[in-house]
Amino acid sequence: MLYVLIGIALILPGLIFLTRKRPNAAAVRKLLDELATKNDFTSDTEFISSNRGYMLDKSGERLLYVELDKNRTTQMLIDVAAVTGCEIVRTYKTKSETRSGVAAKYLSKIHLHLLSGDSHPHCKLRFYDEALDNVSDMKMLFQKAWHLKRSILR
Repeated sequence: MLYVLIGIALILPGLIFLTRKRPNAAAVRKLLDELATKNDFTSDTEFISSNRGYMLDKSGERLLYVELDKNRTTQMLIDVAAVTGCEIVRTYKTKSETRSGVAAKYLSKIHLHLLSGDSHPHCKLRFYDEALDNVSDMKMLFQKAWHLKRSILR
């Protein structure tokens, strides 16, 4: 009985943390479908993560991006024809306290910047954030950003 209580005490906080950390992907899917129907959007490529998703309509040259946070919802309908370039931007942080005493750099964010006529970012699409995503998903999310970049530039 004591082992069961100890097990519950150790596992329950982890489960609460994981469920609090990841918003519902079904809500993202529902919002994307509503916006796609409203804007007469035909999806050629789509991706849905825990709190964000996108749909790409190659024939209509449009990109629909949705991101859900606790306090706000971001919705963007982007004209792909106006995009002159794409850039994957990785943001690193430095962790100064390690066992060896050496500062270590780690990847904290991955964004896809869509560039307009001037070289300033037209908009930023988030693909990875250390506060929202699991480290194990980092490679897959980078590949999704790279794939979307190639699809937009074609």
